Amino acid sequence: MIELALLFQLAIFALAMHFAISSRRFNLGDPLFYYLVFHGIFFVFRPIAVDLFQLRFVVDRIGYELTDELFAWTLICSDVGLIVWLAVGITVPGIPQSKLREVSALLNRTSHEDKIAVLAVASILGPLALYSAYIGIEARTLNGSGAAGLVLDQATGVTINSTSTGYLNDAQYMLGSLVLLSLVCFRGLFVRLTILASFLVVRLSIGNDRWTIVFLLCSLGILTAAKRGDYKIPLWVYVATIPAFAVFTALGEARYFIRDLLFGTTLSSGPVAEAKSLVDRLEGPDIANFEFLAFIINTVPEKTGTYTYFVQWLQLFTEPIPRILWPEKPIGAPISVFSLNQYGNFFFYSRGMIGDAYMSLGIPGIALVSGVFGRLQYKVFRKLMSGSLGKTGVVLGMVVLPLTIQWLRDGGVVQISKFLLWNSVPVLLWGFVRIQLNKRRKAAPLSVGHIAR
Repeated sequence: MIELALLFQLAIFALAMHFAISSRRFNLGDPLFYYLVFHGIFFVFRPIAVDLFQLRFVVDRIGYELTDELFAWTLICSDVGLIVWLAVGITVPGIPQSKLREVSALLNRTSHEDKIAVLAVASILGPLALYSAYIGIEARTLNGSGAAGLVLDQATGVTINSTSTGYLNDAQYMLGSLVLLSLVCFRGLFVRLTILASFLVVRLSIGNDRWTIVFLLCSLGILTAAKRGDYKIPLWVYVATIPAFAVFTALGEARYFIRDLLFGTTLSSGPVAEAKSLVDRLEGPDIANFEFLAFIINTVPEKTGTYTYFVQWLQLFTEPIPRILWPEKPIGAPISVFSLNQYGNFFFYSRGMIGDAYMSLGIPGIALVSGVFGRLQYKVFRKLMSGSLGKTGVVLGMVVLPLTIQWLRDGGVVQISKFLLWNSVPVLLWGFVRIQLNKRRKAAPLSVGHIAR
């Protein structure tokens, strides 16, 4: 039964890939590309690996039985998301070649105002982002704790800020956008390598949030392709994929190695770990969304007795208020129908977009979320990546589009909203400063003329 289900899964994915490639939608500027990458890793490769190598660590840790029927049903639910995402994508046309040439011209032309705007934004937001990074480094370097001021609530599995504010802790996420803006506006290999190396040192010193490095590399891939006049995947992206995955995995196993090296701490000390085989590495939860979704399907609504009907999204209205100003702020969503941790050891695991949608309304929930948000993404990113909103819009698209994978993988609409906010702020502020500088430049000759008269 499982073998037939996996063959069907491969067939569906192959058809989706054929459509994307034949219609020239398999490129870095299209949301379909990111969904196919996500689906291919988490719901094609992963279930094959689970069956082939009998991976059971995540399933046993959560505490449920992955039956053949549940295995097949989980694949079907993941396919619903793919098919709906693909269907709404067909209704939104791709970016014409003429628009791509305009985008290339925008990115290859850097004005004096562009550079001044980057320096201004870096001077305003850079210190805040670096201080936020310092908090993350200090919290673990000085006292070996987790993220600064974060305490795990055992009942809900939600981390809460007890001594600080999430705004200050999360401001470090602006660093990636500031780096990309610098690479867009400043030329010279040495300058670019220095900026990129500085970012990597800071991020690796913090130790967590490996995905921020991956997102910046994706943005650099988009920038390279767009300057060339299209969004086709550059050759270096293919070449760098395997080494990047190896580094990503290594960082997960030794998150504090760079920090120990630079600051003389011993956060990663202990017995030297034995070299792990490929199967041992696959046992971990990094790409285990298939098992996470299977647990949710196995639990909701059979054991919970109900769906959540999207009430967890109400946290969008309470989350912006700092806990320092509202000590009694609800932990997590203001209305909680049930907690998955009541039915298994789901602490520190993510629901994913598909799992969050299924938990909300079953298969109709998957179709609804994939359809509404899929079409919204296609429309928004077509406008951004086509240059219709100018250079600022293109750069904003470069920063935000790779975050699609994080939302698909982690699923929490609140978490991705916060990450989206911090990544967007530097680009939006840069666009505002550019507009003001251009207005002043255009007004300057008029002022001189008035004086002459």
